[in-house]
Amino acid sequence: MLPILNRRNRFGRLAQTLAAGLVALVLAFLAACADFQGPQASVGEAPEQALPAIQVVTTTNFVADWVRVVGGNRVEVFSLLPVGGDPHHFQPTPRDIAKVADADLVLSIGLYLEAAWLEDLLHNASADESKIVALGEFVDPIEFTEVAMHDDHEDEHEHEGEHHDEMLIGRLLIGDGEEGKVSLIDLETGAAYQNRFSLDSRAGLIYTTENGRFAIAVSTDANTARVFDGGIFLEAHGDDFDLVESDTSQLSLDLSGDSPVNVHIGDDWAAIFYAGSGEVVLLDLHELEEHGDSYVPLRMDAGPQQGAAVPLEDDLFAVTIKHPDYPGNADTRLPIGAEIRELDGTVLYSAEACDSLQGGTSNGHEAAFGCLGGVLVLGAHDGEYSHAFIAPDGVADDFQVTDVWGYHGLDHFFALGSASGLYIVEPEEETMELLLAATESLRPIQVQLGHGGESLLVVMSDGELRVYDAHDGHLLASKADFLATPVETGSWARPHLATAPGAIFVTDTVGGEVLQLDEHDLEEVRHWDVAGTPTKIAFVGIVGESEEHHEHGDEDGHEANGHDDEHGHEGHVHGAYDPHFWFDPIRVKVAVNEIAARLSSIDPANASVYYQNAAEYEEKLDELHAWIQDQVSAVAPERRLLVTSHDSFSYFAEAYGFEVVGLVIPSLSTHVEPSAEHIAELVDVIRELGVPALFGETTVSDRLAQAVARETGAELAQLYSGSLGPEGSGADTYLGMVRANVTRIVEALK
Repeated sequence: MLPILNRRNRFGRLAQTLAAGLVALVLAFLAACADFQGPQASVGEAPEQALPAIQVVTTTNFVADWVRVVGGNRVEVFSLLPVGGDPHHFQPTPRDIAKVADADLVLSIGLYLEAAWLEDLLHNASADESKIVALGEFVDPIEFTEVAMHDDHEDEHEHEGEHHDEMLIGRLLIGDGEEGKVSLIDLETGAAYQNRFSLDSRAGLIYTTENGRFAIAVSTDANTARVFDGGIFLEAHGDDFDLVESDTSQLSLDLSGDSPVNVHIGDDWAAIFYAGSGEVVLLDLHELEEHGDSYVPLRMDAGPQQGAAVPLEDDLFAVTIKHPDYPGNADTRLPIGAEIRELDGTVLYSAEACDSLQGGTSNGHEAAFGCLGGVLVLGAHDGEYSHAFIAPDGVADDFQVTDVWGYHGLDHFFALGSASGLYIVEPEEETMELLLAATESLRPIQVQLGHGGESLLVVMSDGELRVYDAHDGHLLASKADFLATPVETGSWARPHLATAPGAIFVTDTVGGEVLQLDEHDLEEVRHWDVAGTPTKIAFVGIVGESEEHHEHGDEDGHEANGHDDEHGHEGHVHGAYDPHFWFDPIRVKVAVNEIAARLSSIDPANASVYYQNAAEYEEKLDELHAWIQDQVSAVAPERRLLVTSHDSFSYFAEAYGFEVVGLVIPSLSTHVEPSAEHIAELVDVIRELGVPALFGETTVSDRLAQAVARETGAELAQLYSGSLGPEGSGADTYLGMVRANVTRIVEALK
């Protein structure tokens, strides 16, 4: 107080004198009362003690709330989990490690809720195991039980070829065939954003990177290329993967150059070839993920030509060789072969064996190029290099292959002879067999490999679509007369294709639509109206490889922790018991008593205070339990059906007569994506049982729950699960959190 008085009171000296006199009077009074024994401390207040406050660290903020109630002013509590944090996947900071190291008591939920991070935290903090208490071990936990939502539907889902709406995690970029506009479609929400981005000219094509993260739009008219970050990707998170979602953005990379004509994409690199200068711009896709707008691409000189650079494994590239007479005349603009180069441009192998080279592709260790008369294949195997020229039998002397397709892991390629049809090229046998013959009505043939190379897709100019098995060329399905007629066949405005897991997308340029077709039966799933002339198209988002990561990403984690997941909950290690006991107030009473016992063992002088505070709080928990029973009585028993984000409300269901009939995320890891089949079953269950609402959680992304709600018409309500609500929300204490949850459940179901 005195410094403030000195600054603000113009009679500073007088203020100092008065304050000093006041202090003297207070000291004299205290001295006179030194032997007086005041009243005993009231409940919730410990007697004055010289000892410092007990330092308690909790893994979750609602346990911290219990400790504050029981410990009163004798404890200082630090919660590792912030408001809104997910206890399954929390990542401790150095500050957290220091807090644990200095703590007198560490309270966790236990039952493997925090297993993914707590063990490492305690090890790094060199924490004494005797001060670590897992409250879940004292509450008589219940065993996990499978939520059997498919038993009644198993037969109907076993039929091969049955159509289900696939839950696609991604977006579509739609390039206008006449103007430099790009529209955006969000496949999760179904929303279409017209003319979201602008290009310098109409896009020649839009290419998607192998991991689905980026798209590259070539604007040949404007001599540039643009890179789009789709905003949806998987990020490594220990042994698991986190799904990251942000807005789609257009990166500010300078990719200007003289006549960009070809883009080729591999697992690690994307290569843009500029015909006018012969410059190859190389994009390291991993570096691009890390640095975004600040990434600086590498460049390689191949000489002016209508050429291509195809990424191979081990940072090698198959780069075309320009015609020695270029630019003598129009015929010399096409390359005469290809060579294998290192990243710095060093030539390792050369094959001048391809007249009028067009197109290019790779399967990782081999590159293929279209030539006059056949296909040139270059191989790179463990430092050994080779080439072969493969031609079909019985074709005319002017037979020209105009494009080729392949993908990583497939040993053969597909080649288009525009006047003859589509061929399968087998490099090992050096054969080239006709798959689809071209006719006057089946031109131009357009080819797109299905997601992960699972299917070969072919579009003909009359609007017919065919799907072939990419491995053996077997025809799987076909569809005709589904585009607005007459179908545009011009090179700039004809329909184009994109693929995603389980889906095929086709632009209907005349009808002004984008169509989503089921990959198996080609039935229309949905469509969107798109402004202008929707033509070029690309999918950005999560591709099938991610599912494998999700399913197998933590196998090492299971073994290292020594706890097999007994209930099929992939992606996060849990024991046999459900850790979410805090949704049962009666079990919380047990935990509160245990907290009182632990504090008493550290501070025996104040044990009576801790137990008294715990007893008073237990009365409030009993009142909460009775209040929940009263509220739930307003919900008819047949409507007490719970569909939640993940398996966290079994204790609540058991205590108050509910049944958990479905989970959006069947895994205990809230970052593991469910399969499309699981979501389809969940939608069926909600419809069949007439479930009026499903419940998201504040600590779990509600993206999938929103999609299920839209599909079924069920209401979506948010519950507090692994964390208290923010201050002022009414759910910023444990009692408030439970009351908020019950109110929302009852209102949604009654």
